[in-house]
Amino acid sequence: GSEMCIRDRRKYLYSMVLLSLDREWYILDEPFAYLDTEKKEILWKVIEAFASEGKGIILTSHEEDSRINGSDIHVINLD
Repeated sequence: GSEMCIRDRRKYLYSMVLLSLDREWYILDEPFAYLDTEKKEILWKVIEAFASEGKGIILTSHEEDSRINGSDIHVINLD
């Protein structure tokens, strides 16, 4: 995989720790920013699993991803 700088690695790990908390709602601000494809896929699987369990997900994103528009995840598009 590609090398991530320390800042980006911390952001990714922080996102994963927050998602490990058992909450009804999750608010994620640009969770995919600066992540490589592999890390985005891992994060998407976690987000989609929570959404399928009935957890509320609100996220902001500049990403062009069909999963954002065709899901139960509420997105604030920043474009």
